[in-house]
Amino acid sequence: MEQVSEDFGEKITQRDRTIRSLETDIRKLEEGIQKLNLDIEEKGNEILKVRSDANKKLRFEAIPAEIFNCLQFHEDGMR
Repeated sequence: MEQVSEDFGEKITQRDRTIRSLETDIRKLEEGIQKLNLDIEEKGNEILKVRSDANKKLRFEAIPAEIFNCLQFHEDGMR
């Protein structure tokens, strides 16, 4: 009976160690996921900024081109 009790005690101790190890692994994975989520959020913000800057540049460049085309049209009509 003592041997059975010792075997169960060893199994319980081993399972407790395994559980603690798995809990540690889970914490590390959760920290990694949080870091990745922050990185994704930063990259998303960078993409939005680049897109906004590109749109501003395109609008800025498009306006002078339209004005130039209008001037060219009027000059061609005057010749």
